[in-house]
Amino acid sequence: GGLVWVLACALLEVTLTQALLLLAPLVLVPLGMELIERSKTGLVPTALGRGLTWLQLPAAVLLVGSFGFPQGSRTAVCLAIPWLLWTCMAAVIGAVRLKAHRLGSLAEVTRTVGLLYLAGAGTWTVITRGGWRPLGFDAEIVRLTAMHLHYVGFSLPLLAAVAWERLRNSNANSAAAGTACVGSIGGFPLVASAMTLRQLGGPGVVELVAVAL
Repeated sequence: GGLVWVLACALLEVTLTQALLLLAPLVLVPLGMELIERSKTGLVPTALGRGLTWLQLPAAVLLVGSFGFPQGSRTAVCLAIPWLLWTCMAAVIGAVRLKAHRLGSLAEVTRTVGLLYLAGAGTWTVITRGGWRPLGFDAEIVRLTAMHLHYVGFSLPLLAAVAWERLRNSNANSAAAGTACVGSIGGFPLVASAMTLRQLGGPGVVELVAVAL
């Protein structure tokens, strides 16, 4: 995945935002899935879980191919759709984990929410490849959102969960890591709601407060 990312950045005319977006499905998401597999509960041992592992790289490579075509073209959108479908599969597994473990450890809940948020990342990736602007958001905001959700929606909760578990296992003070877990779960929908409210004409101070929290 890392090699594909290097080649994509070298051969395709991608911006920094697009390069960071492609880094997620090719490198960060596979590493994150490995962290989940190494956790106590792992992924759901079903055909869906196995398919999630096998289909991840092909879906990511097709997304790379999407950036070889103009934004807004039908081909660009079609090549991005497999990544959306894959992230939706991940979210389904997250929902199954949530039902199976209910209110388990804070780390398990945080990891599971990260899987659920992946569907949002896949959705906004297709939106940006289609050149669409929901609610009139600036095109650059749409691109940044697609990139950002892979990091704040998926990678950040996983790292917070790892920090919390390691501190708990070493009998260290895990309060800060626990706060990070809660923040990584609630931060994304809080900021997204505030940005949407502002775009609809709401007060800008709401967005400022959400980001600060």
